[in-house]
Amino acid sequence: MTTSNKLTISRLFFILLILFFMLFPFQNFFTFGVYNYNGFLNKNLTWNYIIALILFLITALTDVLDGHLARKRNEITNFGKLIDPLADKILINSIIVVFAANCMVPIWLAILFIIRDMFVDGLRLIGANKGIVMSAKFLGKQKTIWQFIGVTVVFLFPGVWYMNTWWTLVPLYIAIIFSIASWIYYYKVNWNLIIG
Repeated sequence: MTTSNKLTISRLFFILLILFFMLFPFQNFFTFGVYNYNGFLNKNLTWNYIIALILFLITALTDVLDGHLARKRNEITNFGKLIDPLADKILINSIIVVFAANCMVPIWLAILFIIRDMFVDGLRLIGANKGIVMSAKFLGKQKTIWQFIGVTVVFLFPGVWYMNTWWTLVPLYIAIIFSIASWIYYYKVNWNLIIG
């Protein structure tokens, strides 16, 4: 268990903390998400979302740090290649699902991200069964980067997505383009795994 892999696993614990602050019913004391307890639209960044955002940024930092350590110390492992992108997907998709439930992003965005990840992870499992470990490629890494940027922007500018400023969702729209492109790429390059 290398230091970089320990950092990767730590992200799973950060995810639980982030979801706690996003989902716990704080509305008895403060406004929560995009609605307050009276049901009126609230576009102010609330304290629990600020905490969730700080935890999210710390988690993103561990993602950068574990990759850097793995390369610097030559600690790149098959475990890391599999778990690192999986932890990223759990982190991003769980937050985007909460955003979608609060009408902060369109639901189709969350669905597309999840479907894409299910298909790609299914392909990774097929590869793993045949002794092939597929690490994240350029398009997949770009998707993750734009997702991190997009989630940060939505955290900072909460509100119902169709009433919010149009540019707040641009990073996530860019992420969905990279998401679909990487989906096609993975299946094109690894088609022999599927039909073999």
